[in-house]
Amino acid sequence: MADTAIIKDIGNTIQHLLRQNITELSQEDAIIFDSPGEIDESTVTRLSAFLYYIKENTFQRNTSPSFPEMTLKQFPPLVLDLYYIFVPYAQSREIEFIIIEKLMKTFNDSAVLRGDVLQGNLSETGNDVLRIEPYSLSLDDLNKLWSIFPNKAFKLSKTYIVTPVRIPSDISEVVTRVSEKVIDTSFKG
Repeated sequence: MADTAIIKDIGNTIQHLLRQNITELSQEDAIIFDSPGEIDESTVTRLSAFLYYIKENTFQRNTSPSFPEMTLKQFPPLVLDLYYIFVPYAQSREIEFIIIEKLMKTFNDSAVLRGDVLQGNLSETGNDVLRIEPYSLSLDDLNKLWSIFPNKAFKLSKTYIVTPVRIPSDISEVVTRVSEKVIDTSFKG
């Protein structure tokens, strides 16, 4: 299988979708993938879309192999869930409120990503349907998450999961398929 950049393509899809729906983030560099711990809180309006956790989707682990050709068996893909935290930065809290509200509305209205929204090679790699689901953290878990960003005060943020993300296997094998069965019905007695 050719080299893929599926996680990067998902980031580009999120960036493209948000840029289309949040006018405050229409500038080229307004949506970034840096950790909130790395962001200089300047007066520039931007949104951090930080991928903070990747987990194997155990519910789809036992997927059957596929047969893209009659004699070729393709091993199942690695299926992942991507956990993002979205943090708006702006000159005022009001603009941050507007950005987070529009982000939540966009993901509510586009909870299933498919078709022209998908960027890069997502459709060709088996990622033709992706879901964006809200992921609610308890206050304790949210504090723990923010504690990994040293010297950064808690900010308004929202977490989401992108699932199921399929990373195709590079393993395939040639197989011989049964195409005809001969049954001898003659009696030898």
